[in-house]
Amino acid sequence: EIPTFLPIMRGTLGLPGARDPEVLEGLDYRPWVRLTSRLQAHLAACAQPLAADQIALAGKVKEADTEVSRLYSQMVDKQRANARHAERLSRVHEVAHQLSRCNSLLNQTLQDIEELNLLLPEEKRLEPFVWSAER
Repeated sequence: EIPTFLPIMRGTLGLPGARDPEVLEGLDYRPWVRLTSRLQAHLAACAQPLAADQIALAGKVKEADTEVSRLYSQMVDKQRANARHAERLSRVHEVAHQLSRCNSLLNQTLQDIEELNLLLPEEKRLEPFVWSAER
């Protein structure tokens, strides 16, 4: 029951009469110009605060990048310092291990000397060795 209708611009269907003067007279462009001008003005008014915020954010991002670079540089320096300290600490552990090994070898040598001393005849024995840490 809906009546048949044709579009305003009949040329879109490939029908003759696309340049129908009656249709062209019925189309007024001025309201469209007003609408698009208002839309353009509205978008420009919205864009200006956004552009100002974007510029402010760009400055803050640059500050943040500078701060991150500074912190990264500090962390790299601290990592290098920690690596040097770790190297020194490993050398200290190595020296401590060597001293411990020397101490155990010295104790073993003293036991061996005492055993050898006990194997000697009584008149040729040496006095027992006393290790004193005093200087």
